Amino acid sequence: MAGRNKIVRCLTIAGSDSGGGAGIQADLKTFSALGVHGMSVVTAVTAQNTHSVVGVQLIDCEMIEKQIRAVLDDIGADAIKIGMLGSAEIVRTVGKTLRDYNNIPIILDPVMVSKGGQKLLIDQDALEVLKKELIPMARLVTPNFPESMSLLPRDGDIFKISEAANYAVELQQSLGCSAVLLKGGHLNQVPDKTTVIDILYDGEAICEFASPRIVTENTHGTGCTLSAAITAFIARGAESLREAVDQAKSYIQGAIQNSLEIGSGHGCLHHMWRHTDIATHTQNVPIIESDSRRFSDMLWKSTGTDELFQRILEHPFLQRLTSGTLEYEAFHRFIVQDALYLRHYGRGLALIGARAYSSERISEKNRFPTLVMLCDFAQGAIEAELSMHRTWLKQWQISIREEDMSPTCMLYTSYLISTAYDRPFEEAAAAYLPCFWIYHRVGQELAKRGSPNEMYQQWINQYASEEFGAAVEKMKTIVDQSCVGLAPQRVQEVAAHFKRTCQMEYMFWDAAFRNQQWPT
Repeated sequence: MAGRNKIVRCLTIAGSDSGGGAGIQADLKTFSALGVHGMSVVTAVTAQNTHSVVGVQLIDCEMIEKQIRAVLDDIGADAIKIGMLGSAEIVRTVGKTLRDYNNIPIILDPVMVSKGGQKLLIDQDALEVLKKELIPMARLVTPNFPESMSLLPRDGDIFKISEAANYAVELQQSLGCSAVLLKGGHLNQVPDKTTVIDILYDGEAICEFASPRIVTENTHGTGCTLSAAITAFIARGAESLREAVDQAKSYIQGAIQNSLEIGSGHGCLHHMWRHTDIATHTQNVPIIESDSRRFSDMLWKSTGTDELFQRILEHPFLQRLTSGTLEYEAFHRFIVQDALYLRHYGRGLALIGARAYSSERISEKNRFPTLVMLCDFAQGAIEAELSMHRTWLKQWQISIREEDMSPTCMLYTSYLISTAYDRPFEEAAAAYLPCFWIYHRVGQELAKRGSPNEMYQQWINQYASEEFGAAVEKMKTIVDQSCVGLAPQRVQEVAAHFKRTCQMEYMFWDAAFRNQQWPT
């Protein structure tokens, strides 16, 4: 029958945020963004904005119980998220009522203080009742460090990952819940100010989730959103708690990266960042306060490319190219292989461009421009660079054939084409970036030295040019945009492809210098 589609259901039991950034408003936006039907039980009404909570009105306990039973007796729920409760009486009511529905996983975010410093769990009695009657029912509890210190006080600060991990174990064992996710956003010392590390302990194993710290004041509702996202992914059938947290971290990273300038205080996250493009309001937020402000720069540093790049610069091929002593035969071999390579590289870029149009990693607004940009790059690889190669090959009276491809060139181009066909868009884009980037940086470094050989200097100028540098920046931007909010495991997969092609760049120069041949 039409109109009877099944959908995953999530219930949030929390307070209302009149500013729309946290509480049930953030939870319901998150549920919608992640494709689940959201339902709500309002425990308190707050009057708040981006600066502070100016008033709190708790809801009558009888009304809270009626809301829970009305929803669960009719609609049901696949997972429940609990946020602000406000008083000991409300905690008892929620706990007592939910015991009648004990097969539904509960994700509990122990909300105690608002972003502006207002207490949201009114008294110490409420905290003790929360620990005794509700937390033991939870599948997962998600405190930040200040909240965790209220739940389990300890002397001294935590500065090391090992200390935080041990503390997460102590929390889980002390509270009696199934698992604890200790959120690290409030702790600058673990391991440094550029990284946020959340620690999950599920009663058996410790798992760390690291992500770049995003520099922004617009973090209102971050805790609510993360716990709601975990709830949604558990309801959707995540294979494990670790998978649900990993997926939720990916979602919230993008929501913070695209956070919104709302009001004049702490703005809120962009919960619908995967589905809409609010161009006039979305910020371009730097990831961390360091030289690695872009995802692509993080790729370069995290994969050890600085060291590899130095080896490339020190390779005899480039050393002799700048001194003018490189044998012409070696340069001829290099240009032949590079011309063969560029044919396939251009085809691969065109293929990635076509895939950009349907990639979920690119916003709808940017899909066509990305397609056009990559196809322009493809044409440039074939025309601009190849025209220089063809001129020289004609002068040298050298014709090229596919069967002249060296083992390294064939390995490299086969890898690129298969990546363009088979891997997700963001992995393919990262795999194609090093050819642009390394060549430009090589050109820039060699231009500082110059070459007495006119032909070698022309080659250097081609890749040191501002035009080529502009193409590099555009390609980096494509990678940056496609990798916003990636889960940590996905980041590792993208980095692996980036590193592999960086290594092949070194191999390419080395093969030409050594006159690599197929075995006879």
